[in-house]
Amino acid sequence: MTLRALKPTMEAQDDCPFVEVLTTEISGEQIGYRYGGSFQGPNAVVACSAALIEALSDRLQQLPALPLMSGKLYLVETDGIGFLDLRDAESAFAHMCFDEVILAPCTKGFSDWQTAVDQAYWTTLKLCLRLGMIKVGRIYD
Repeated sequence: MTLRALKPTMEAQDDCPFVEVLTTEISGEQIGYRYGGSFQGPNAVVACSAALIEALSDRLQQLPALPLMSGKLYLVETDGIGFLDLRDAESAFAHMCFDEVILAPCTKGFSDWQTAVDQAYWTTLKLCLRLGMIKVGRIYD
């Protein structure tokens, strides 16, 4: 099992040309997104539930600094890789070297949906800042 990146549809590509959909090679099932920065840099993974990943992805796409990011940010659905056994998961990511992998907060621990999305968003931004993928001034441009 290996991952393959699909180019977004033409409509999505016009909106976010730096985002690729990650799918499994055998089944073609979507398991996440890869945000490609304009510059070389670290590779980071944020893993979260399928429900949260869509809201987090929508929120990140509104960030002006994302196209100027250094490195690659992978958002991976924990539901999407949950069906893989350990060997399949290792082979899917074997050719990739990640500087840091984090698990976004679970949505069950929050009283409302927006709080869970906010927490995942800020956790992701802090990861990118800590690794030097984005600069502080670029977050609010």
